[in-house]
Amino acid sequence: MNVLLVKGYGIGNVLLVTPLIRALHSLGHDITMVCEYTGIDVVTGYPYLKALHRWFPGHTQNEQAILNELSRHQFDISIASVPVHGNEKAFLVVARQTLNTGKIYNWTRHEAEVNLDYARALGWTGTWERS
Repeated sequence: MNVLLVKGYGIGNVLLVTPLIRALHSLGHDITMVCEYTGIDVVTGYPYLKALHRWFPGHTQNEQAILNELSRHQFDISIASVPVHGNEKAFLVVARQTLNTGKIYNWTRHEAEVNLDYARALGWTGTWERS
């Protein structure tokens, strides 16, 4: 499956999504990620990502360039791993289906739990604990 992961916010939030990326990769999914510039260094060079796009929210030219590139690919699913805000919604619509377990703007569960839900929804049966 070709998965688009859209990640806003900062370094800690990007770090929290790395177990989700590893879980999806272990299932054989190809993962492309759009990541806000404030945390992208956490996943730059990450071996489980097929592609990584640096996003500058509110910079129309950057956002349009990312959308143009994403539109060239057939994404089966897009995942909003944090509450969706602003132009981030535009990235999600390039996929056939979008997973957004939390409420837009106001989540009631911790992001790590929501990421675990996404992994399970796509077939992962493991745990986050190291064995």
